Amino acid sequence: MQPQDVRTWYGWAELSPQGPIQAGSLGHWQLIYHVGRFGIRAGGSLKLLFPATGDWAAPQGRDPYEENFVSVTTSGRGSVAWRYDPRGHAEPWPRALTVDVARACLSEGDTVTFHLGDPEAGSPGMRAQTFSQPGYELRVVVDPFGVGQHIPVPSPIVDIVPGPPASLTLVAPSRIPPGEPFEVTLRIEDRWGNLVDGYAGTVYLEGLPGLQKVELAATNRGLKRLLCPGIDCPGTYRPLAEEFELGLRAESNPIRVEQAAAGAFLALWGDLHAQSADICGGRPAAACLHHAREVASLDFCSHQGDAYAIDSGFWRELQELVRRHDEPGRFVAFLGYRWAGNTAGGGARNVLFLDHDAPIFRCSHARLEQGEEVEICYPLSELYKALRGREALLVASSANPAASLAFHDPELERLVEVYSAWGEASWLLDEAIRHGLRVGFVAGSGDPRGCPGGHCPGAGSLIGRGGLTCVYATARSREAIWEALRARRCYATTGARILLDFQADGHPIGDTFPTARPPTFAVRINGTAEIERVEIWRGTELAYRHPPEDSPRPGWLRIVWGGAMARDWPREVPWDGMLRLHGARILDVQPYAIDSPAQGIVLRTDQSVSWRSTTAGNENGVILHLDAEPATRLHVYVPLTSLDLTLDDLPHQQDLGGEGLRIRVEWLPEGTGRKDLEITWSEANLLPGETPYYVIVRQCDGARAWSSPIWVRASP
Repeated sequence: MQPQDVRTWYGWAELSPQGPIQAGSLGHWQLIYHVGRFGIRAGGSLKLLFPATGDWAAPQGRDPYEENFVSVTTSGRGSVAWRYDPRGHAEPWPRALTVDVARACLSEGDTVTFHLGDPEAGSPGMRAQTFSQPGYELRVVVDPFGVGQHIPVPSPIVDIVPGPPASLTLVAPSRIPPGEPFEVTLRIEDRWGNLVDGYAGTVYLEGLPGLQKVELAATNRGLKRLLCPGIDCPGTYRPLAEEFELGLRAESNPIRVEQAAAGAFLALWGDLHAQSADICGGRPAAACLHHAREVASLDFCSHQGDAYAIDSGFWRELQELVRRHDEPGRFVAFLGYRWAGNTAGGGARNVLFLDHDAPIFRCSHARLEQGEEVEICYPLSELYKALRGREALLVASSANPAASLAFHDPELERLVEVYSAWGEASWLLDEAIRHGLRVGFVAGSGDPRGCPGGHCPGAGSLIGRGGLTCVYATARSREAIWEALRARRCYATTGARILLDFQADGHPIGDTFPTARPPTFAVRINGTAEIERVEIWRGTELAYRHPPEDSPRPGWLRIVWGGAMARDWPREVPWDGMLRLHGARILDVQPYAIDSPAQGIVLRTDQSVSWRSTTAGNENGVILHLDAEPATRLHVYVPLTSLDLTLDDLPHQQDLGGEGLRIRVEWLPEGTGRKDLEITWSEANLLPGETPYYVIVRQCDGARAWSSPIWVRASP
């Protein structure tokens, strides 16, 4: 049918009020469906669909006084009842609010109205999608005959726009020679991480010679790249940016100014797991790569669309986009895709190519049009065969479906992903070490919204900010970064640009070397916040930590929870809970390692705190400043358990099964008290065989970094 015929026979939908929707706002909307000439029989249905990439809040019909309360009414003779199912429709529109028609049919001209955030019942509103997007469709599909075949009807299309300025971000290179000019990126963002298009004002800078202030106009759209003439004196710097009228302040990532020897490594940042939403009308792949290069200020990136959804035309488009976004000396775009086979067949792998014209080998044709000729490589061993002899690199992915390391090709598979916006996969790191695999550790975003480079997770199923990978390469070039990745000369972070050097007897991250004596390790860290502790791991055993023990900070309590439900789906664990104190007073409370504005502290009194939190392998928590006595009783309530303790019982940890599920109550550690740290440690004995050593850095704000291992081989 032509669009006008669909409108006539199947109906159409409109939105009230019309106009742009502010990202992440609580609002009241009426989506009104007008029944077409076919009507809807009793037993028929219609659906309001939400894309997998979006993060509109899940509608609820239980509590009319809470957020996201929804009701549905009709002007027709039939009755309507609704239900919500996050997997109630086919990809890429899986989330469905389904309305069933009963008792009598609906006739042409009748209406069905979705009251989103129904104010009549007292709801404060429904939470809109948190990331800005022009041309968002509130898609309605209709099954007028009750046969299970839903037809899309003309539906309202609106722009989702940024909110007011809420934060500053200043991004700089991690290493520069003295006196060499360099670029910094200044961003003005709303509370959800969207660039604020209409901002105009003055931002003052400190610590960047030649740059005291910068004027931003509305045409800058919240983003400006600045050229600094250089910093002459060696050292570690963290320039500041301040917007006094709005009360915003930001510290840049650490800049290490040092004279590098010839052939020395550059510290380059990238995202090997970027995604977009081309197939369901979200941010396209071109916008994703543009965001990586211009907004996130990455040095390299790879777009990783699901292979089973990439047809031949889209693959050719991706090849061209990679060519177009390459900027020699500044930015490298790697061609790639995500091979997302079921765990039994190997699990998810991110596939990267050195050249721009590589072929695509799919795990299935699940979302391809009939008639599309594709080459299926399944299980994973078949993909290994297809890629041998090509300039290809595989990363065992931390996202669903879970990667199985029972499948492994040591030549192709050099890396495992330990962190993404979908959570932390420390089990993947442990499994690789236990299997004796020689692999490096990386992190990526996995963000399907097209926002690579450590973007805010929003209010949907993403758990934290996207991760970042730092590589030590000899140049900012395609070949040099590729060589560094294959050599495992890289490390992973939770999105913070923590600068980490790790060497063993002068050998860098990722290296393997023989020695006849116990090795000496050197660790140098420049953090983005105070460093809580540094750990050196010998295989699966903690070999050394600094400081050796946690010294408690008097009066400060930390409650930490984390872990995953399973390695595969579902991993997410709800931790919405509260605590009560008896015989004490709460002076202050802060969230710990919680990235989303949709989560964190909800309410607090002098004796109680409540919060919202979800984890998937990672940790969240709260930090309390107390006026308390040792006999003070503490009650903690979370969905999986409850605790009844006195402060004398601390520290206390309860393991809850799953994949590392746990809750821990402890005095807040003093930490190292420093953002910059250098450590030297010597192994007491040379172990026989080949032993991997790697470093984990933990900051006081919950950010982490994992170095790739160095393998020490004992030789006579």
